[in-house]
Amino acid sequence: MDELSSYRPAASSRNFSSSYSPSMPVKSSFGAAFLTLQTEDGRFVAVRQSDVVEIDAKSLYEGPEPVAPAPRTSKVVEDVQIVEAPKDHSGPVRMFYLTEGITWSPFYNLILSDKTGNDPDADGKLTINAAATLMNNYSDFENAEVQLISGFPSLDFASVVGAVAKKLPMNTFLSSLANPKGGTPNYLQNSGVMGQGGVMSQSVLSNSARPVRELFKEDDMDEMSATPSKWSSSGLEDIQYKSVGKLSMKKGDALYVPIASKDTTFQYVTTWSAPMAEPYSYGFKTSDTNVWSTVRFRNPFDFALTTAPYEIFRDGKVLGQSTGAWFGAGETASVKITRAMAVSCSFSYSETGNRDRVFTVSRPNASDLRYRYPDVTAELTLTNISDKPVRMVVDSVFYGELLEAEENPTKVKQMSERSLNNKYKLVWTLTLPANTKKTISYTYSTIKEQ
Repeated sequence: MDELSSYRPAASSRNFSSSYSPSMPVKSSFGAAFLTLQTEDGRFVAVRQSDVVEIDAKSLYEGPEPVAPAPRTSKVVEDVQIVEAPKDHSGPVRMFYLTEGITWSPFYNLILSDKTGNDPDADGKLTINAAATLMNNYSDFENAEVQLISGFPSLDFASVVGAVAKKLPMNTFLSSLANPKGGTPNYLQNSGVMGQGGVMSQSVLSNSARPVRELFKEDDMDEMSATPSKWSSSGLEDIQYKSVGKLSMKKGDALYVPIASKDTTFQYVTTWSAPMAEPYSYGFKTSDTNVWSTVRFRNPFDFALTTAPYEIFRDGKVLGQSTGAWFGAGETASVKITRAMAVSCSFSYSETGNRDRVFTVSRPNASDLRYRYPDVTAELTLTNISDKPVRMVVDSVFYGELLEAEENPTKVKQMSERSLNNKYKLVWTLTLPANTKKTISYTYSTIKEQ
């Protein structure tokens, strides 16, 4: 407000530097707060406080110039830990500790080329390049050995400060152990960096680990429990470290780090995951566009491919981008390229038998529970409109017990969140001839609440 530029506050024993805001503004009978200002000619003016945008004054303090305070010195007290080594020890001392501030993001590119070699099942050669981007918001470090960590490490006490480090009272330290999270993340979901003795979290991506039963046939699981070597030889390590050598980074730096590159062969495969047959509905039919052209290959490295973005190239052109899951060393990997346009799929299911089969569960002090136990038939229809045969991997999930299935699928038991029925996935691997329509059916029994 321009008209306030010549006003100044009434004399006061308080010192004001460049603005004025009375601690107890005057209130009218209507409850509005006012500022009382004195003009240069001695008049007093009341201004509604809500109307004041800015007060500009040459000086809000009358009196002698303030004396600058004398310079003061301060003392900084730091905790120091003294480590005593045996008298006959010589050499470097290494200290390990947990901290935050360094993250890394993995990514891969796949370069497809024409077929080479004598593999009759291969569609061409694939070159996979693995790399990572490191981001340092922790501290400067120089010539430090850096290792990338992939997996799901359990670090329940990563945010708990040691009692010795800060001389914490015992009750405070014990309380932090009882509540280690303390409102901050302390679980490193996927990966981290180990440099200068610290394990850092990777917050950019998190692994989408698949249930173990999706990777093996059902009858393999009992054998695995009795033969641990089968688990370790499959390349599904619980956690892995990958050294990227000695690096130097300043705080705030981002660094691209090539990790490895290898050649292998690949196949084009069209994949479709049929809609799940809900256990409590009578049936439905639907067409599904979630059909994908994918590239399938065996992981050629001696380390796992972690969950990360993939870019697929051929002849210098980008074919697609997608996110790949965790694939262990030597495991078959499948990465989406683009939606399949030459293959269409539809799915239907309906109750086909024993619709009136029921049973009752009696409960003391409660009403009985009645259940139906019908047979359900599901049909998967695959149509290839191209003039070339198409390799396909098709899966379908259901709740219940399988009675019969065409085309000899692999049955994989999955974790079920429902207690009435077991949950299974059927997987078919087949070749769909050119210009062909094919229907695959399976029948299962399921329990439904009445």
